[in-house]
Amino acid sequence: MSSPKNRRRPYYSLPKKKRKGILGRLVFYLLFLFLLVFIFSTVKRFVEIRSTIPREKAEKIRVEVLNGTGVQDIAQRATTYLRQCGFDVVEWGNAENQNFPETVVVDRAEMSASNAKLVARALHCKNVIPQIEHTSLLEVTVVIGKDYAKIFASQKKKCFGIKF
Repeated sequence: MSSPKNRRRPYYSLPKKKRKGILGRLVFYLLFLFLLVFIFSTVKRFVEIRSTIPREKAEKIRVEVLNGTGVQDIAQRATTYLRQCGFDVVEWGNAENQNFPETVVVDRAEMSASNAKLVARALHCKNVIPQIEHTSLLEVTVVIGKDYAKIFASQKKKCFGIKF
């Protein structure tokens, strides 16, 4: 059996000093929670604004997607995904060589390869090379390689870190 001294007393029967301490802590925690929610929403809004910038630029990049694996419909899947990301995929088909070990993103317009880097970022691909072709109307060529499973697995409906 518990003695009367060890039993907890209801809140209303506590002395005024203890009640003020409990209320003070409660107000402090509520203000802290409000501050956390405010900071989170501000950061989230900032990230969303920054991540829309690549999408606006993506709409101006003309892309060609080539299947370098020999597996059917890989170029179509990549085309669909890149279009969801906002890229203007104007051509897709098979590459001359069907034994590409890795996916390669080729920039046809700039030596800085900025367009290709943006496409590679969307595909989670690290192989970017500039190969200027002045007669081409394309900015970027993507050759899907045998590592396509890794690329499609990492996408999960995300372009530039934005979930669809």
